Amino acid sequence: MLARDSRRSMVQLPTDKAAALAQKAHSAFVAEKFEQAEAMFVDSSTLLRSHVLKSKAPDEDAARTWVAAYCGAASAARAQGGYARAQKRLNEAEAFVLRTYGAKDAVYANVLNERGILFKYQGRFKEAEAEYKKCKPLIAKGFGKDSESMSVLLHNLGGIAHAQGHWKRAEAYAREGLRLRENLAKPDAVAVAADQSALAAILDVAGKHDEAATLLASALATFKKKLGPRSFEVGVTMETLGNLHYRINDLPKADKLLSAALEIQQERLGAGHPELAFALHNLAVVRIDRGQPEDGRPLLQEALATFKKTFGPKHANTLVVKERLESLGKPAVAAKAKVVVSVAKAPAKAAKAGKATKARKPSKSR
Repeated sequence: MLARDSRRSMVQLPTDKAAALAQKAHSAFVAEKFEQAEAMFVDSSTLLRSHVLKSKAPDEDAARTWVAAYCGAASAARAQGGYARAQKRLNEAEAFVLRTYGAKDAVYANVLNERGILFKYQGRFKEAEAEYKKCKPLIAKGFGKDSESMSVLLHNLGGIAHAQGHWKRAEAYAREGLRLRENLAKPDAVAVAADQSALAAILDVAGKHDEAATLLASALATFKKKLGPRSFEVGVTMETLGNLHYRINDLPKADKLLSAALEIQQERLGAGHPELAFALHNLAVVRIDRGQPEDGRPLLQEALATFKKTFGPKHANTLVVKERLESLGKPAVAAKAKVVVSVAKAPAKAAKAGKATKARKPSKSR
């Protein structure tokens, strides 16, 4: 009898296609096309979803590509203000990672970092800091202490320290993150600019206005060149520069910059986005200090409504805006109000989702 040629069937996974689609999604995210980026990240993860979530031993590349794409979808949802949607995806990604790889695998850093960003945007600062700190040993082991991923984490740790008013700690994190970024073999100019802008915001509050202004000028030039003059990053950097001019008591310049920044952010994010509350509040403070309380009032009212919805009625930012609104009905305010620090302004840059052997790099937040 003739022997039959025995062939073992093999499931062909579209890992390469999913990774390529996730890379396109990342490019769309960087270009601030957040809705488009989210759709492509979702499509990428869907290509692998059935195999990854149902298999007891999923293909390594497929599994890690799915985690990166799904975290990317969460990042894009957050950038649009879809916090609940982002949280749901991150919870699902975390459950898969812990079940498949455990809490010590570097791929877990991607989930933790993105959830830290989400918590920060929701005003949950201590929870965000805890997520970031869990990342540090994972990144050090999986990517290295001087890696791009470590520079991203230091950027985010600086941002959360900034949000909590820990200026010295924030500055130390931000400086080290920028140093690592600049010393990479091929530093990304846009990422360097984001690090410069984040450090500048910290230096400004710490009273180091000259250095902050120099960093902001450099960052603004890069963003305009690489992303365009109406990009969201340009709007955020202009807002930080406007806050700086407020602090040095150049109110006309502050008004001009903050007005332009708000216009760009409204254009890029759309009406009602949670992140607009910061720009609305800061411009209102300048208008009030310029003797135009009736111009500031509607801006504060809109900011208050957004802060209540995003952070809740008892959060520090909500209470500051509420108090400021109430003070407009009084004959005088005892002291000049400070601008609320923009604790979570720029959308995080999504992790690149190409094929990887260990884990994807965590994304960045300002």
